Amino acid sequence: MLVLCALGLLSVLAGKLPASVAYWRTDIQGGLWGILALLALVGAVFRLEGELAWLPIFGVDGPAWPMVLVLAFAGGCARSDRAVLACVLSGFGFLAISPLVFGLLAGTALALLAGRGWRAFCLPFAVLPACIPADSALSVPLLCLTIVQTGWAVSVQRGAVAVVPACTGVFLLGRILAERGDLPLLAQAALLGCGAYVALRGCVQAFRADRVEAMLAGVAAAWYGGLVLNLVLALVSALDGADTFGVAFRLGMGPCLLGLLAVLGVGDGALPVVRGRILAGLGVFQLSLLPPSGGFAVLWSQLVAAEDSITGARPAVALVVLLLVGVQCAVMVCATLGLIRAVLPRACAGVSGGGERRFWLPVWCCAGAAGIFSLLPGLWLFVANAVVAGPAASPLGWGSIFVISAPDGESSLTPLLVLFAVAGAFCAVGLLVRLFGFLPFGQAVRQVPVWRQGMPLMDGPAPDQSSGAFLPVTVAWARLWGLARPAVAGRRGALPLWRSRRSAVLRRYARRGAFRVAVWCETQGMMLVLLLLGVGLLVGLFAGT
Repeated sequence: MLVLCALGLLSVLAGKLPASVAYWRTDIQGGLWGILALLALVGAVFRLEGELAWLPIFGVDGPAWPMVLVLAFAGGCARSDRAVLACVLSGFGFLAISPLVFGLLAGTALALLAGRGWRAFCLPFAVLPACIPADSALSVPLLCLTIVQTGWAVSVQRGAVAVVPACTGVFLLGRILAERGDLPLLAQAALLGCGAYVALRGCVQAFRADRVEAMLAGVAAAWYGGLVLNLVLALVSALDGADTFGVAFRLGMGPCLLGLLAVLGVGDGALPVVRGRILAGLGVFQLSLLPPSGGFAVLWSQLVAAEDSITGARPAVALVVLLLVGVQCAVMVCATLGLIRAVLPRACAGVSGGGERRFWLPVWCCAGAAGIFSLLPGLWLFVANAVVAGPAASPLGWGSIFVISAPDGESSLTPLLVLFAVAGAFCAVGLLVRLFGFLPFGQAVRQVPVWRQGMPLMDGPAPDQSSGAFLPVTVAWARLWGLARPAVAGRRGALPLWRSRRSAVLRRYARRGAFRVAVWCETQGMMLVLLLLGVGLLVGLFAGT
């Protein structure tokens, strides 16, 4: 509480500080955010709970500590005083025991992030579910409104503060759903539909936006929508894999979020080329599906949860679970592509690196913490165990910090071993190329002249290749269909259809198309086999009912 109060005073009194204090204000804020992160980490590890004796409306419990830890990283990367003050108010809201106090503080933080106008008027309504009983009939409709509004708030932010509305929405949604318990099928469908809408809308924004900041905000919204899907499946569904969806949610709040903060920090400014590329590469890797990144751990957890959920379930339920997991995987792929499109040009542009030490240190901390938590996922799962209601975490030991274990105890993943396996595979391929001098899985490409690459045959002399001019499209199309064939003197009669020039060109096109299809089928043979198996299983699923 004292650290948050000091951070709030520094952000409010920014223009009234003495010159000697104002020069070091950014460093002081970074140090205070670091102290807050360490305190939250210690409190989460030792499971400290209770309320303040001198201010009973504030206290700490299990879900508050991981959210404050994440908020500390986001606040350290924030640049403006308004953003820092919003992070401070959100931190007070996470520590509030009274739902009304939480709604007041979180609504004020959302209004600060929205700025002025009708956005600042509409966004505080996102915290309305905190002011009504969890078992009320209006709870689910208001939660749907919360998901849509907080997703919209994420998509309009610029910089690292884009994760603050997402954390507020996730915290409120988790609190209410944990009190509510299992929901009817229609209510589950409404919440899942809102989460899928936010995720897909964020992907569309990441692909269509022209500005880097808008692209990154779209990626953050897509990440938030995926978290909502996992959280709903973990708390209110009666599936056998609900606890594993909770593991996927915790992992999404750990390395993936810290990697996203690093990427948002890179997109919010400019670094020298080398540093920008390193930071962008680390952040994008954590959000990708490549092993052993945080995104790969989330994908593994979702696949295990889907396998547990469809075992013994009705065909319709199994199909819905598979569709939801497929949507989340597609969202992760699209978000990664949007990150590459947005961040790499900014990271490769580069600026002079003078005078930016105080701002970029928190971003480096986010990237480093993301790498640590991705290689030691058991540590983060132990810290964030209380974020989602579920089975108690096992005691923290040297063997458990390297492993991601499913709640059923039958499946486990060790990212460090995956890293060693991938490195060994690359070393083996490099050694093979070095010793035998050839590339495995290489495909020989037949080189043909430029004028034969898809161009029809022409009567008369060939075009001048030295000038670099090719046959116009309209002329080529006309000659292809015989509409511009020149007259030939002394011609005895028309040739048969199978010997005409048009037939020869069409046969050549058909032959080239057949060869390309055959080469593609040889290259993608395994994918075609899996696709055919999936179609067969789907047909058998409905045929057997």
